[in-house]
Amino acid sequence: MIIVDLGASVHEYDAHEQRLLSTRHVCPICDNFCHRHGAYARQVRAMDRVIVITLLRVRCLICAITHVILPSFLPPYGRYPVEAREAVVTEQAAGVPVEAAGAGFGQAVETSKRWIASFRRKISDVLGALRGALAKRGIYRADGDERPLLTLASLCVDWLGAGALPLSRAGERSFAWANHILCDAVTRLWL
Repeated sequence: MIIVDLGASVHEYDAHEQRLLSTRHVCPICDNFCHRHGAYARQVRAMDRVIVITLLRVRCLICAITHVILPSFLPPYGRYPVEAREAVVTEQAAGVPVEAAGAGFGQAVETSKRWIASFRRKISDVLGALRGALAKRGIYRADGDERPLLTLASLCVDWLGAGALPLSRAGERSFAWANHILCDAVTRLWL
């Protein structure tokens, strides 16, 4: 799986699709070039409707492993965008009842509960992996400064390069930033 920033939401995906097709992708396993190997359709739930997008598949020319080019707004195998999961988790953490958290995305209450439980199960592993990946790049020092996940976005800018994933509001898209780093560090974790 190769994570690419193709807009902040499914609505921006079409505008970036041409850039996706013209980019040479590098295999995250062996750092060699990949070639196009196909595509498939994925349904994404965007607020009040379902949108079908096309995901590109590439195959490494050296190790012959096939990867999907996944937009940063979409979790692997997921139908709801990452922003829906982030909204549910952050609103619930701020005291909003789980029934109302992320209500604008139209997911079932059971889905919201599953996302919150998944986040709680994974958060310590995710933070550890993020700290390790950022420390390897010299961006994060393990000096006892425990910052919450949602403030890691500024550190992620250093990792990905300024402007790689522009924020429109402070703290927005933190899950997408974290998922870029987790994928780049070849962990099997995802928020």
